[in-house]
Amino acid sequence: MSEAAVALILKGSEVATRIYESAPDETLELGEHWAPLGDIDDHATSITLRLTPTVYDARALAVSSAIAELRQSSEAAAFGMALRADPDLGPIIGKMAFTAGQGLTISPEQLVQDVLNAALTRSPWETTAEAAAGAWRDFVDALLSDRIQVTMVAPVANFAGPAAAVQLGEGLELDRMTHDELARAVKVGAVTTPFPGSSPGLMWVTSRWAVRVGYEVQKTIADAGDVTSFEDSERLRLQAIERIEGVLQALRLYKTGFVSAEAAMSFGSQEPTAPGFGEWIQRFSLQTYGGRHGPTYELLDDELGAFVHFHDTVTRARRTHAPFEAAMRRFSYAADRRRPDDQLTDLIIALEALLLDDSERGEKRFQVALRTAAFAEIPGSTRRSVFKFVKRAYDVRSTIVHGGVPKPQLLKDLVGETVGLQEFADVAAEVIRIVLRRVVEIVEEDGSFSVDWELQLLGDA
Repeated sequence: MSEAAVALILKGSEVATRIYESAPDETLELGEHWAPLGDIDDHATSITLRLTPTVYDARALAVSSAIAELRQSSEAAAFGMALRADPDLGPIIGKMAFTAGQGLTISPEQLVQDVLNAALTRSPWETTAEAAAGAWRDFVDALLSDRIQVTMVAPVANFAGPAAAVQLGEGLELDRMTHDELARAVKVGAVTTPFPGSSPGLMWVTSRWAVRVGYEVQKTIADAGDVTSFEDSERLRLQAIERIEGVLQALRLYKTGFVSAEAAMSFGSQEPTAPGFGEWIQRFSLQTYGGRHGPTYELLDDELGAFVHFHDTVTRARRTHAPFEAAMRRFSYAADRRRPDDQLTDLIIALEALLLDDSERGEKRFQVALRTAAFAEIPGSTRRSVFKFVKRAYDVRSTIVHGGVPKPQLLKDLVGETVGLQEFADVAAEVIRIVLRRVVEIVEEDGSFSVDWELQLLGDA
């Protein structure tokens, strides 16, 4: 097998060299790609991309032409015969390679193309049997490996972060997007573009930072009907999405602000991995899409240490305390709603999940309002004003879910001033954010969340 592969690779190098030397300055424009326009300020929160022709140089053209010329060659035929006879590779011919939600058939014709592509993209091209044998061993190792590296990137909208990457856990970071990631994101529609189509060939992208997750998935070579091969990669994909959404939700809880991520994209980074797996990309919708926009959310350099610690504590609290997990989800859902009536509905559910247990679902309005006032200190507000506000929030929610319109006397903020429904919902969101943060503080201090409400309300006396 090795001899046939070496002969194919050496022939490929010979043909590619001949083609290249016949036209060393040849180029070809084929397709287009998005590239940054001009120099980029490291502190900029947006970037302008230009649709630029993709230019292939003489070396790339020679590789492509050599592969096309050798597909029907005697070297390719001998390679195919050796493949079928090989004890390791023969049994996988005709099977499928499954990974990252994809499956492709392994055939001698495809492997001829993949072997030549892998060998000829090296620099310089292999001209000795020893070097060609090394290229073949690398290809076989990659083909038969059982893992593949996947990167998932979620562009974060309305966000200005630090200059350096923020490490939030194993394989999890908040970082600036690379130019290549931006181009991929534009290609699959994973970035925010406020004015799409406003100028042909130009695009203003507001996402410069992203949450990035790296993980490995299983690669399985199996029969075409083996759909179970997707299960492992699907489970890991959902876990990666959950980690990304967890970072966005922690940012929303850390301080007030409008920050969101509408979609994530994942792509493979190992080459060669399996026939045709050199380049693939997928797009996934996220739940942290953000229903509203506001001032840019800034995570300052001097906040990094505190936020990393905060994210760790929130993650631990979500794993160990189910009511906190439910409240966090509802708090985040409210941030994704466009309508203030929907926001209030989610926010009240968040308070109930956090401050009531299953035996206390009777007089919820009074109990939740009283416990909110006693549990968390709202800057600039008395406990009485918080108590009255939460009762009004319950009344507003009740009116909304029954199809009514809240009366103006209910829509009063913490100081008793009449406000609009959206402003009322914003005040409720801030109250609940502070309550959730207080839970995080308790988990940090005690390792878990538990409140003696009699003591909290009545004291020791």
